Amino acid sequence: MVSNLIPLYTLQRTGYPPPPNNNIDMREIPMLFSTPMVQALIDGRKTVTRRTNGLENVPNWIDNFGYSTFTPEGHISGRGLWNGNPAENFYKNPYGQKGDLIWVRETFYQPIHEALNGEYFYKAQLDRHGWDFKWKPSIHMPKEAARIWLQVESIGVERLQDITEEDAIAEGIGKDSDGWWMDYLRPEQPGYMVPKNCFRSLWQSINGEQSWNDNPWVWVVRLKVVSTTGRDAVKL
Repeated sequence: MVSNLIPLYTLQRTGYPPPPNNNIDMREIPMLFSTPMVQALIDGRKTVTRRTNGLENVPNWIDNFGYSTFTPEGHISGRGLWNGNPAENFYKNPYGQKGDLIWVRETFYQPIHEALNGEYFYKAQLDRHGWDFKWKPSIHMPKEAARIWLQVESIGVERLQDITEEDAIAEGIGKDSDGWWMDYLRPEQPGYMVPKNCFRSLWQSINGEQSWNDNPWVWVVRLKVVSTTGRDAVKL
């Protein structure tokens, strides 16, 4: 985070996304996804993801995010009143900008048997068939193993609890065997009628039960799948 306490009357543009920078090459950025969310990407049910990376310590005086003439390339401005004066802080965007590529890190396995020629296997794919391996965590997946590639469509920042019912569904949440939206904290219990409650339980299952009540600022990254068979198959 870069701090630059400047008057807000200098703002010339607001909102997001920022205008594209045609002088910067398209970036390829890794992003971790859990097995259920990888399956949701493949099924076309997940088109947005929320992340807190880099926004964990936003001060209380910031009440909105956008862009100004002072916002550095690759950053977003957090704005509000500091000691009674309009001001803004800058936060580096770890997920690129519109048009950049995201390669999905997922739980995987690479056999060492020569006959398999270094082929990779993926938990999200084989779970559905009841197969099991000594899986490797997604954080260790090399770029060469990435089969799923996404393209960034837009990036913004908002409070976690501001998610809409439509966006809760677009996060890739699932339904239980009775057709209710799942309770990810207590999957053995009856699910929810409201998608937002389902997403809340998903968020809490990953980040802890208190995390929803904390209502953090989150990156809202809208994505589209451009390949499920590796980088060479990406068509833009």
